[in-house]
Amino acid sequence: MSTKFLAALLLLGFTYKASAQSLEHFVELAMDNHPQLKSELTKHEALKTQEEQASKWQDPSLSVGFNPSSSSMERLNVSLMQNFAWFGTTKLQKEASRVAVRSNYQNIAALQKQIMVDVSTLYYDIQEAEQLISLQKKNVQVYSEFEKLATHKLSTAKGNMVDVVRAELAKENAAIQITLLEQKKEALVYGLNRLVQRNENEPIQIESQRYKAILREADINTHPEIQAITLKKEEMDVRTKVAEKESLPTIGLGVEYMRMNPARNDFMPMVSMSIPIFRKKYKAKIQETKLLGEAYEQERDWAINQLYRERNQIENQLIQANQELDLYSKQIEKVKKAKELLLTYYSTAGQDFEELLRLQQEEFSYENILITTQATALKLEKQSEYLHFSSLK
Repeated sequence: MSTKFLAALLLLGFTYKASAQSLEHFVELAMDNHPQLKSELTKHEALKTQEEQASKWQDPSLSVGFNPSSSSMERLNVSLMQNFAWFGTTKLQKEASRVAVRSNYQNIAALQKQIMVDVSTLYYDIQEAEQLISLQKKNVQVYSEFEKLATHKLSTAKGNMVDVVRAELAKENAAIQITLLEQKKEALVYGLNRLVQRNENEPIQIESQRYKAILREADINTHPEIQAITLKKEEMDVRTKVAEKESLPTIGLGVEYMRMNPARNDFMPMVSMSIPIFRKKYKAKIQETKLLGEAYEQERDWAINQLYRERNQIENQLIQANQELDLYSKQIEKVKKAKELLLTYYSTAGQDFEELLRLQQEEFSYENILITTQATALKLEKQSEYLHFSSLK
């Protein structure tokens, strides 16, 4: 009998492990299916094409003239011109496009990490709800036992009916909390399924995790948010140089064919140059890119301060969570010992049942806080991972 029971337990454990879905599984689903990420990746591919759009070869200009008068010496005139931007303009345009692509890649890296945080938050919220449901079910069982004990004491004239009613009320309250928590879990499951683009009603089997403190260190300048802004500033610096180049003359090379009377063909090489005498628009473009560069520099300073502030806040919250986890674990052990002593006393004397219920509620309260703090610490750890995330330049 014991062998069959052991085999059943092993089979049950194997089935649970096989059906449990890890956090990494949902993060991977989100990376594959998240609409915003897919949109940003498509935009990134579109941005890559801008480099090819920058070319030193402009569209050539063809002009044709015909003189219908038979007395004219020139009957037909055909000219073909090719214009070229000032030396180095195209190279700078391509460089600006490449920097823009690198900046956008950093934004995508930050978005991917933020999606990981969003998925983790919902995953740990579901874990918390499941653990609180299990705790309340355990509470129902304990209060049921207390009710039986109070009923027994009442039958032996050592207890009273009030104790039985108190146990019933506590049990019913725990049952109500289970219903509320199950509704909360249902909403969280719906939210996670929608986030990773799964069927909204598809069940989720959580792979329970515990918080472990991790020491993180990373140069804040390598964070993708900072990298993206730094590269935007670099792009504006390059585009300022492009604007300066565009304010210089463009050069044209070409050839002209002339059909003369009597029958004679002439070819004449041609050179042209634009004269950018209306400087106001060029100065405005240069000023625009310089001001945008300054704006990105200011934005970068603000973003660095924000990241430092958020890092410090998360670190303090994690320290507090660690202290609470240690404190409430010890408090639970003490309350359990006190409850065992009082339960023994009530079993013999039939007194202090109200105090017994109070200790059970206190134990539950500590366990509840422990579960919530554990989930909070796990979510804070993922936020810390995002804030300490480094991206290659």
